[in-house]
Amino acid sequence: MRLLLLFGALLWTAGCTFPSVPSDAMLARAENTFNAEVFSKGGKAVAVIEAENDIPSRYDLHAVLTFRNERTGETFDISVRNGRETVMLSPGDYTLEGFRIVGRERGAYTSIDFGKRYDASFSLEAGEVVYLGKVKTHAVLGEIVSRFFDDYTRELRSASAVTDELKNMSPNYARLIEFHTGKKPSAKLMKWKPSPIFKNKEPSE
Repeated sequence: MRLLLLFGALLWTAGCTFPSVPSDAMLARAENTFNAEVFSKGGKAVAVIEAENDIPSRYDLHAVLTFRNERTGETFDISVRNGRETVMLSPGDYTLEGFRIVGRERGAYTSIDFGKRYDASFSLEAGEVVYLGKVKTHAVLGEIVSRFFDDYTRELRSASAVTDELKNMSPNYARLIEFHTGKKPSAKLMKWKPSPIFKNKEPSE
């Protein structure tokens, strides 16, 4: 019996000490997280992206943009949780693979998936510190299409565009970027437009 308990304790300890295998998404986030020491060694670029939306929701909604590195074929997410995100990327050409607006609160989750509704791209050179722009999503509520007691579903039309808001960036944040990179961010807006199949489906209000 004592040997059995000892064997069980060893198995439990082994389970606690072996590290879990990181997912591809975790590895991508680690690779793209800004690191001043890594950036100082060269071969990387720093990009700032902002996002906001006026979609009515009981949750705080933020943008998740999925980009593809055309050189390596790898995809990664940029989650703009607090209105702004700064990432460190390898030089190359990047294209938008997906665009979602998501929110989570107390276990509840909501997601608006725009899929391939927009075409977007940008290019980076080693050593650059650039501002890619603010993705602004404007929503227009339509008629109620279904109702179940106090809950209801209604039409939602939206349009997203990229604007240059670099001049409105917090001076403290801009100085922080310059302190860690040695450069002030310069505007280099990503190219952004509706996909051809959706170009006539933008809100009219």
